[in-house]
Amino acid sequence: LKLCGVNVFDEPYLVRRVIVSVQDSYFRMKEIGPFNITIDNVIDVTSLLVQLELDRVAFLKKISPSGLLYCVECETALADVSCAECHDAMCNGCMVATHSTGHRMDHSAVFLEQAVCSECEQRSAVVRCQDCVDLYCYECFRVTHRAGKRLRHCVRLPFTTFCFECDQREAAYIVMESETALCPKCCSRTCRSGARQNHTIFGLRKAAYSKKLFADNFDRLMTILAKNLNKALPISPWFIFYDRSLAPFWYNFHTRELIRASPQDLVHPPASQVDPELLKDKMPLGDISGTNLLDTHPGRKAASTAVFHVPPPIHIKFASPAVIAGTLNPVMYDERQEGGGVG
Repeated sequence: LKLCGVNVFDEPYLVRRVIVSVQDSYFRMKEIGPFNITIDNVIDVTSLLVQLELDRVAFLKKISPSGLLYCVECETALADVSCAECHDAMCNGCMVATHSTGHRMDHSAVFLEQAVCSECEQRSAVVRCQDCVDLYCYECFRVTHRAGKRLRHCVRLPFTTFCFECDQREAAYIVMESETALCPKCCSRTCRSGARQNHTIFGLRKAAYSKKLFADNFDRLMTILAKNLNKALPISPWFIFYDRSLAPFWYNFHTRELIRASPQDLVHPPASQVDPELLKDKMPLGDISGTNLLDTHPGRKAASTAVFHVPPPIHIKFASPAVIAGTLNPVMYDERQEGGGVG
């Protein structure tokens, strides 16, 4: 974790990514043999660092009330990139201005994917109407497409949706019963046998032409994506591991506690036995499902790297010369007129 620049107190939502990478490296080592492993054939360090930065950006969008990230420098433009070293979200202009000289020239940047609702211009867009050629948030889309010919408009998702299973490839199908979006490889592996063979599967890549998916099940699709967003990037310090006998146990990265887990319940973490006063400045322990993420320690720490709200534009009204002339003293106005005539 230290080599990847991850602090378990400030960024607990990145621990899962590192754990998965280490597990993949272990199974790859078992496959090729312990005497043939190198850094290049066991783990892709560059890809891991990029994924960690993308997870930081995803957590910022998760805690943002509008779902949008604005430049931390100018605080007016939408963020276009995120610095992998500074972890700041910036627009292209500010990124060039602050990283064109000095040691910051060597900093890597990750491009962000953002879209603003064309109707309210305040929230992140979650759907793109192919007939209107506009982006909408969920509320604006329901209002503008609730009656008339717009009910028959074709829509699609504005962003790339990654597979819920592997989290590496683009999702091509959505399974309505299990409420998951899967890539072709994971879908063929998980739905090829058993009761899952009868699950209803829709193709996300053809969503722009599928009236059935978005016309009848649009609310269901948005609910599935919202549930996945809420479950992703948890800030709980408890994680499940398995010992040599494949018995599960919980491990707390904050307090270094190790508690045996019940095989019937691998979802709800146990309560910590450490005094909460010792960690009162950090995130709360145990279940925090009802906690506002912005009030937690990881939320406050991450909020310093981006701007969530932009003040409304200020309208400045300039008075016309006739109005200014009417407000002047008549004697002063006559003197100005005479002076102008002499000049």
